Amino acid sequence: MATLAECQNADPQSQAPSTPTTYPNLEYTASAAQSLLDYRCEPPSPKQTDARPSSPEMQARRSPSQAQAPQSPPQNQAGPAPQPPTTTAVKRSFAEYQTGYRRPYRTLAPAPPPKKPCLEPKQTSFFDLPAELRIHIYELVLVNVRIQILPLESKDHRTPHALILASRQVRNEVLPIIHSKCRIRANVTDFNFSGLVAWMDRIPSGQQAMLCKNEQLEINLCTSLKPDSRSFAVGLRKWLEMRKDPHRSQPNWQYSGPTPKKGVASDLRRRAKRMNPPEKRGEFLAMLDAIGVVV
Repeated sequence: MATLAECQNADPQSQAPSTPTTYPNLEYTASAAQSLLDYRCEPPSPKQTDARPSSPEMQARRSPSQAQAPQSPPQNQAGPAPQPPTTTAVKRSFAEYQTGYRRPYRTLAPAPPPKKPCLEPKQTSFFDLPAELRIHIYELVLVNVRIQILPLESKDHRTPHALILASRQVRNEVLPIIHSKCRIRANVTDFNFSGLVAWMDRIPSGQQAMLCKNEQLEINLCTSLKPDSRSFAVGLRKWLEMRKDPHRSQPNWQYSGPTPKKGVASDLRRRAKRMNPPEKRGEFLAMLDAIGVVV
């Protein structure tokens, strides 16, 4: 069996018989190469190969019978008859079979540099300011603020300051300023200190000392014609016990109020004389002296 090299090196004139020459070996090689390359690539069809312009050397290799013999289409087939593979297609298929055709890889290129994150301008919040500056702002806002402490029986709506409702951090920073510098006034009727005692109990123990720095603490005492003896005794007793506690901070509360009626003043003097121990009596006498009741 002749090899591909022998077929290529053979003299074209010696291979020009009177009948068309066939190349069974080339056809076998082309079919084998085609079966190997079916899953990789599709080689050009004979029509595309014959349509390409051929060189004079390739035309000389063709036999005269192949160049002159007209090709008649078969009568039994509807389409054109299949043509044997040309030398160019055979050589290309055989070369791909020997070297092994591989799909070309993508051209390697250096990896692009990583994208730098888009740095957005940093947003400055109120808490980014120094603590001294924030405290100064709080003091300017709370200059004319007055804290009003109402009795528990009052039906008035209690609205805390807006800064206390802002956030927990703002609340923790504002409360010490309110307790030490704002004007605080408590309304007490018939010596019922239940509202003021409840307000004092809500203050954390660590911030009750801030009240000692405040010089604007006021208690307004009011009396009625017939005070309730029960509320009078319970509310006053709780307040006097809180004021005599040596382990508790004692702010400087200032008592004030109108002078009560004659009958109410006599009842207050009688209660002051019967009050024991002396520590409670001293605080109660200070209240009576503020409203003009002399014992």
